[in-house]
Amino acid sequence: MSSPYFDSISSEAAWRREFSSKKYSDTTFSKALGNTSASEWGRGQLVRLHVVIRTATDEKLLPLIVKDKPAKTITKAISEAAIETSDDTFWSRYPESRKALRTLLKGRGQGGVSERELWSEQEYMRHYGSCEYGRLWAALDRLEDACHISQQCTEVPGPHYQDDDEQREKNPAPTTPPSPHPRSSKRARRSVRPFAGVVPFDQNTPITDSSSSPQSAPPNDVLSSSPHSAAYVPATEAVCSSERTEDLTVDFIVTALRIILLHVPPQQQLDSAPRDRNDGFPPTVDLDVQKLQLRVTISNLIQFGSIDDGGLWIRSLSKKTRARVAVLEAKRFIGHVDDGCPVLSDPWLAQIVGEALAVRLAPDTWMGPRETIIVIAAARYFVRFFQLRVTDSYLEDLSKCVATEAAKPKTEPPPAALEADETPRESIQVSCTRWFDFRESTERVHVVRNLSGIVKLAQDEAQG
Repeated sequence: MSSPYFDSISSEAAWRREFSSKKYSDTTFSKALGNTSASEWGRGQLVRLHVVIRTATDEKLLPLIVKDKPAKTITKAISEAAIETSDDTFWSRYPESRKALRTLLKGRGQGGVSERELWSEQEYMRHYGSCEYGRLWAALDRLEDACHISQQCTEVPGPHYQDDDEQREKNPAPTTPPSPHPRSSKRARRSVRPFAGVVPFDQNTPITDSSSSPQSAPPNDVLSSSPHSAAYVPATEAVCSSERTEDLTVDFIVTALRIILLHVPPQQQLDSAPRDRNDGFPPTVDLDVQKLQLRVTISNLIQFGSIDDGGLWIRSLSKKTRARVAVLEAKRFIGHVDDGCPVLSDPWLAQIVGEALAVRLAPDTWMGPRETIIVIAAARYFVRFFQLRVTDSYLEDLSKCVATEAAKPKTEPPPAALEADETPRESIQVSCTRWFDFRESTERVHVVRNLSGIVKLAQDEAQG
């Protein structure tokens, strides 16, 4: 069995070896792309489209942000130490956003589901005085909770699993590998009681630290006692359960994005703006929960489709087109885990590439950084950021290759191997961060930093 594309095709030489293989000799653009959906793509499409993986030197921040000085600079303001204190030079000017992000980083409680008392969504809302945090932590609970509900329909996929819901539930489940951090089979559920010191809900007024009594407040995140680790992902995360649907992932990630986008730099400066207008401020990067369904054409000869799970956009510039500055792609689980390391499957990588290519081919659909598509991938409580460089030159070459292929006589026998001039000279270059576990306070910092950089890049692009 070949290694996953993401782990093996990281250079032009590696791609050429794969491209010249006999198994792809009859993989024409028409066969690979024609009348398909990006959700059906796999290794063949990655090879045919000349996709090469570029390893990032800093796995905690997108390379595009690292290279952009203003974007990288603004992310440096985001740290647990800086946000924790009201005396910080930067955050002291934005008390609302500081308190909101401080609440986010402190988290919902200590340890895993079996080690703390579970709260209902309304209990969270009452405690935090905010619908947003109530929804966020309840959504996170649901993702962790679902694994305790039923173990009757589970599957541990191999490296090349198909991630479509119907495909994953066709076969019986093999035995689940044991986790190095086993959970208790019993979960503590406390009785509902009135909350002392509840602050009335007001979206514009963040709750103070002393708003709840010690009896009602959940304990803060204690990293040393948490079973989760950024370096190690237990095999249980590779288990596909019918109880943990993709909808739960989407519900969680869009709730998190709503909170972060409202307060993340550079949008934190809206704290000081008049409530009814934002004159003089950069355009706001906002969340779009509506799925963007595209049907694109290459050289008026080949069509393929894609559909994302929402994304980020600048509404003031794209009221009609819903043009993206980042694409959201969610899955119900992270996929195969090899010795504690998540393995990005060929189908999921191909779907990300297909969605990025569709966005570049569709007119007035991308308003983010020029020639680079940003994708936010989410699986349960794991988040990862991708950037895909798809240049204008690449699109021109792709169009020419498709037209040349279509002009060939249909009776011509297939070659023993594809020729180099039958594919774009440039590659689609894919770079990414590592996976971030949103259950961890330090990991949430990295998620916020990347979103901060994405917002800055999008605003700078919008302002020219």
